[in-house]
Amino acid sequence: MNVLVVSTGGCSTTSLLTALKGCGVKCNDPNDLDGLKHICLPPLVSAKDLKVVYVFGDPAESVGSLFRRGYQYRQYCKLTGDYFKVPEFLDNLEVYSKSENDGLAFERHFHNWRFKYQVYETLFINFEDLWAHKSELARFLNIDDSQFDLAPRKERKTVLEKDCSDLLSKTYAKLERSYKESNLLVVERGSRIGYLNFAIKKILLSSVKSIKQIIAFSLFGHSYGKGFLRNGTPDDL
Repeated sequence: MNVLVVSTGGCSTTSLLTALKGCGVKCNDPNDLDGLKHICLPPLVSAKDLKVVYVFGDPAESVGSLFRRGYQYRQYCKLTGDYFKVPEFLDNLEVYSKSENDGLAFERHFHNWRFKYQVYETLFINFEDLWAHKSELARFLNIDDSQFDLAPRKERKTVLEKDCSDLLSKTYAKLERSYKESNLLVVERGSRIGYLNFAIKKILLSSVKSIKQIIAFSLFGHSYGKGFLRNGTPDDL
């Protein structure tokens, strides 16, 4: 794998990965069969020259998209690593917005990739800019722009009620500012010492997470998480 595309979800990650696969780029799976598309920490890979594209969007709209498609439970597990709790704030979007809490851990996810564990060379980009800056993205990934066929942008189907929109905007105001400051920013790969420290911690965290997953699925099976494994349409924003 030479390219990793990652996000918190609800921001055209699948469309971008599909386009990259179409022009022969070795990247993670568009349908997240490898569990990398929303991973909360950079993965350990043998290729230290891996390039990462971190895609984000309006956090309020992204949260709304996840709830509309019934993805909030499994996304909670992926973004937090918590496979035991089924928090009540995930019941519906109204309850989530009224909690005024970043229960899906969007901010921590971004902080891990942007600041805390900066291991690989990474481009941060708002999904709305993917089309206007396709050439810059192709150049960053060292691919032929003429073969990079990004599907036309789809209009969002998620429409937030004003009360929910206002509350979510308030909750994610700080993250939204961080997104704007980081848009189209390229962060260089971290030091070897930093990578080693990260690797040790990642191995320990992965071991704990694997044990949790095994126990969770042993106890609850595929029905775990009120639809944790529910099928859906990844491209449907």
